[in-house]
Order: sequence, then structure tokens, then C-alpha cells
Amino acid sequence: MTKTYFDLKTCAIFSLVTLFTISTLAQTNLSRKKADQIAAAELQTQMELQKPKAEAEWAAHQIQYKNFIMKFTTQIFGDKPAGGRSLYISLHGGGGTAPRVNDQQWENQKKLYKLKEGVYFVPRSPVDAWNMWHDYPMDELLTEVIKSEIVMDDVNPDKVYVMGYSAGGDGVFQLAPRLPDYWAAASMMAGHPGDAQILNLKNVPFMAFVGGKDAAYHRNELVAQWGKRLDSLQQVYPGNFTHETHVYPDMPHWMNRKDTIAVPWLASYTRNTLPKDVIWIRG
Repeated sequence: MTKTYFDLKTCAIFSLVTLFTISTLAQTNLSRKKADQIAAAELQTQMELQKPKAEAEWAAHQIQYKNFIMKFTTQIFGDKPAGGRSLYISLHGGGGTAPRVNDQQWENQKKLYKLKEGVYFVPRSPVDAWNMWHDYPMDELLTEVIKSEIVMDDVNPDKVYVMGYSAGGDGVFQLAPRLPDYWAAASMMAGHPGDAQILNLKNVPFMAFVGGKDAAYHRNELVAQWGKRLDSLQQVYPGNFTHETHVYPDMPHWMNRKDTIAVPWLASYTRNTLPKDVIWIRG
């Protein structure tokens, strides 16, 4: 039932009600072929329902959730694969500072990484705060991004990645474990882990970068410790907690683009839609 489960997971991105409906039907001794047909039809229905909203968002270059508005830009690289494009959500730095500073960081993030293939999606945080990428309603906004990207740019839901620099790295530390069923892999650059739930990354490949001289908020020490924790977890759970940690001894907060090696690393992973088991700790 692997293919059917893939379809169910894709439907679940759009609606938990849809997932429940199809799962209920699957209990009535449906054949694999029939279950696949039902899942595909329901997915198409959900995509058609999402399309008007997505088209309006893309025309305005912004997504709204309640009274929060998140502007964004997209760039498309390479030819579309048969299974759909990859999606890289790239979170800018800044934080609790003047809006013009965060605007500048947003502009910088747009140029920071280049893809061989995929959609490079760069949002502008709807707030100017230290926790801009992991406070309410960021989970809801990013799930809307994924739904609309599936509709607008034919994104493959199994090739969705999250990455971010500085305050964006703070966001990746939080969002990768909080939404582990959405990501194929994640990459954190120059951020701070805070109270992120590392155990939730059992099935999410995670890459981390920091400059050895990036001592503000003890980033250099804490990222190195995070890597060692993942080393230990990988020994306890062989085949899980896939990761790489890069601490560049002579680098400050800006790592002079050494972190760009994350892009091909991320691209090598596909979302595990049917893991053998999961660890979930609610933050």
C-alpha cells in the first residue's frame, strides 16, 4: 500500500478530513487500484479547491493568515522533473530590529542560494521580532505555502526543504522538528537551537553550519553540541537521525558562502512518507 499511502500523505497536506475519509474507505477491503483511484480523485478535488486562493496569493505575492501577511518571492531553476519540482523555503535573518533591516536581510536571502532544480521560495517574515520564524502563526503560514506551491508550481510534496540563516536558522531549528512530516530534509545556518525538540528529527535529515568565531548567544558552542547529540542518537538508532554538522573554526557569523554546499545535500533526500516509527515530543 506504499503508493496509496503517498497519495494519502499528499491529501493530508490539504485536509485532515480528506485523510480521514479516504482512510475510512480503505478499511472496506478496497483493492490497491481502487484505493489509489479514490485517493487521486480526492487529491484533485482538494487541489481545485485550493487553486483560486493560490492564484490570488501568487498575483499579490503575499499569503495572508488571519491578520498576518507574509510577502514572498519565487525563482524557478532548471527543468521540471517528471514527479514535480522541488521546493526550497529559505528564511532570512534579522529579528527584533527595524523593519528596514529585516527588509535588507530578505533582499540578501533572495540571492544567497542557487539551485540546480526547483522553486526557491523566499518569504519576508510578517513580524519584526527575534522569534519571527517560529512564533504563531508560522506553522500555519508555511503549510499554506506548501499547499499553494503544489498547485501553482507543480511541486512534489516529497521534495520540500526548509533552510535559513541567522534568525532564519533559529526558525529551522524549531520548524524542522515541529513539522517533521512535511520536510524531505532541513539545513540550519548560523542559528540558535533554543528549546528545539531534537528527538523529532528521527526521520528528517538535518544539516547544520556555524562559524567557530560566532560566539554571540553561544551559537558556536550550541551548534557543535547539537551535532554531538545527533551523533549519539544516530548510534542509538542506526539508519536514523541522518545529519551533518559543519563548524568552520576561522569563520564569524558570515561564513562566506561555505554553507552553500547544503543545497545539493538537501536535494539528495526525499521525504520518508512511511517511516517505520517516529518520535514526537510536542514543544
